[in-house]
Amino acid sequence: MLVITSDDLVLLSPFGEANAEDVYPAVRESVADIGRWLPWCHRDYAIEESRSWIAECARNWQARSAYQLAIYSATSGMLLGAVGINHLVRANRLANLGYWLRSSHAGRGLTTRAVCLAARYAFEELDLTRLEIVAVPTNTASRRVAEKAGAHLECVARNRIVMHGQAYPAAVYSLIPADLAPRGA
Repeated sequence: MLVITSDDLVLLSPFGEANAEDVYPAVRESVADIGRWLPWCHRDYAIEESRSWIAECARNWQARSAYQLAIYSATSGMLLGAVGINHLVRANRLANLGYWLRSSHAGRGLTTRAVCLAARYAFEELDLTRLEIVAVPTNTASRRVAEKAGAHLECVARNRIVMHGQAYPAAVYSLIPADLAPRGA
């Protein structure tokens, strides 16, 4: 496994073909919690969807158009979820940052750690200067992660997210290099 970045609790690695067997059970256990926010996470989710998504991740990484990172436990090696840097606008050095974590490990601060690691990677290795995190206003868990990572709420944008075929407003957070705690702090 190629580790891009890590701390003492989580490590981030690009998705590869072998990850499908890890992604599938993580998604299946989390349908009730994240399915309402992420339409791809549904009760009929199949392993073929994991394989297809991972193949797309590899193509996007190679094309440098998106960077999906697996979140692994640094202690157990279990796949915990994903954090993605996507919707890149290289001319403006910005991208979207999205994330999900398997239900059995939620509420432990692991997503916040992964978001901070991914953000630092985006700023230091991808030369980005701004990341945006968008969440439906009622998705308090996702908003809490953004805030704990140091992101600043800029607005609630109308019709910013489409889920299950319907447009919703979204809280739009920005994260810039100065928002991150210094390395080792």
